[in-house]
Formats: sequence, C-alpha cells, structure tokens
Amino acid sequence: MRLFEENCFNLVLRHGLPLGIVNVMGWLVIIYLYGFSVKGMVGALLFSFSLVLSVIDGKSYIIPNSLTVLLFTVGIGYHFITQELSVLNRVIGCTAGFAVLMLLAMISRGGIGGGDIKLAAVMGFWLGFPEVLHFLFVAAVSGSVGGVLLMIFKKKGRLDPIPFGPFLALGFLAIFFW
Repeated sequence: MRLFEENCFNLVLRHGLPLGIVNVMGWLVIIYLYGFSVKGMVGALLFSFSLVLSVIDGKSYIIPNSLTVLLFTVGIGYHFITQELSVLNRVIGCTAGFAVLMLLAMISRGGIGGGDIKLAAVMGFWLGFPEVLHFLFVAAVSGSVGGVLLMIFKKKGRLDPIPFGPFLALGFLAIFFW
C-alpha cells in the first residue's frame, strides 16, 4: 500500500502547476464568499482535498484509504468545533451514504468501487441527513452528464469505466457550501 500512496503523491506532483492555479483560485473565491470563518477555512481545505482526490481517482481509478481517513478525522474535528448537527444525524448521514452506494455497487456488480463507497460514507458524516441524499443526487446527475459528455467527445466508450470520485467531490462541495 505504501508504494501505491507514493505513486499517488507523484501523480499529484506531476500536475502541480495546474493544480496549484486551480487551488489558489478556489481558495480566493471561498475566502471572498465566506471570509476567514470556520466554514471558509474548512471549506478551502475541503476544496484542496477534493481537487487532489479528483486527480488521483481520475488517473488511477482508486481513492486511497489514507485520504478517506484524513477526511473523516477532519470531519470529527469540524463536528466538535461547530456542532451544527447532532452526532446521531451525522451517523445517519454516514450510514445512508454507505448504504446507497453499497446497494448501487451490488446492483451494478462492481460498477461502483469500495473507495467510492467509503468516501460517500465519510462525506455523509460531514453533511448529515437529509443533505447526504442531496449530495448523492448532485453526484449522480453530474456523473451522468460527465459520462455522456465523455462519450460525445469520444474520450470514453459506453463500456469504459469512469471514475466517480470527482463527481462525489463535486456533489459534496456543492451541498457543503449551499
């Protein structure tokens, strides 16, 4: 596993300049909208996390467990700082995120990976219930549109895999900031 994580790190380094530019632009917009509040600072961190996760999953079709654990750990800290939602609400969100993607993985017979399932569970913890359902809806719609666009522009065929992590990240950020 360590070798894989080193390869992921190298992947992010190879895309350093474009990632850095997009990251700085995202941070500027977030800080402009939310200021140096807890939501603004945590939101900027989540934006950076989502960007890195999207590049790794987009190139390797794998979401490293270390990123998921990091997101969960930061989510626990965020809960104790803000206490916007009850622990029960966050646990229900986590369970719903896990259950929906696990059900889709079983129905699709491997179309959804384990990393996507764990990531949806952690993002569900962050958002709580019923926002987890909104996040999954946005991720599904954006993933569908993205998949159709990839097929239209001949980047992917109908049976080619499409990484779902970037769309989970997009849905998560959309609902977090909404």
